[in-house]
Amino acid sequence: MENTPLLEGLHVVDLPSFIAGPAAATVLGDFGADVVKVEPPHTGDSYRALSRAPPTPTSTGSITPGNWTTATSAASSST
Repeated sequence: MENTPLLEGLHVVDLPSFIAGPAAATVLGDFGADVVKVEPPHTGDSYRALSRAPPTPTSTGSITPGNWTTATSAASSST
């Protein structure tokens, strides 16, 4: 039996910035969806400032309008 993620092949654009929206996108990503989070330019996600823990790598990319580079692509190109 194959162990393919349940939502593999699903593409999600995460636009909200309040708790329920990003939480839902995180759950979708945990089940295999390809999630891209769009954040405000120059500030990023405001909830990131509330966390004292360093960010953990996930399948979620992050872009800001005008930048259009994903966090996953930027991370892989810097190594």
